[in-house]
Amino acid sequence: VLFRSKLCIMLLPRATTEDEHKLIVDISERDMGYDVESFDRHIEVKSFKTTGNPKLTSHEWESSNRFGDEYWLYIVENSATEPKITTIQNPHEVFKNSVKIEEVMDSRYVIEDWKNIINNS
Repeated sequence: VLFRSKLCIMLLPRATTEDEHKLIVDISERDMGYDVESFDRHIEVKSFKTTGNPKLTSHEWESSNRFGDEYWLYIVENSATEPKITTIQNPHEVFKNSVKIEEVMDSRYVIEDWKNIINNS
């Protein structure tokens, strides 16, 4: 999250007015399928201490498909030392024929009878 905020700061020179500065927003905590909104871009940031293969969630991948050319993937290598940013417009289109799907187990915690539990405490 810290680097996403730094990325917002790095995008500020693109903004020439105070109103444009407000258009660069870290929304990573909102679960929108991307991390940063900037002008006409929806940006997903994947950063690595050195380098690596970015892994997008299914939500991020589908957001990439939905937003098309407005969706950008920023891959940040060497994030702790000298960051190098590679920007990729419409990663869904660029990688759709070569992407590997990795199945991930996820758990959900179902709280049954929650009303009775709360009322009896």
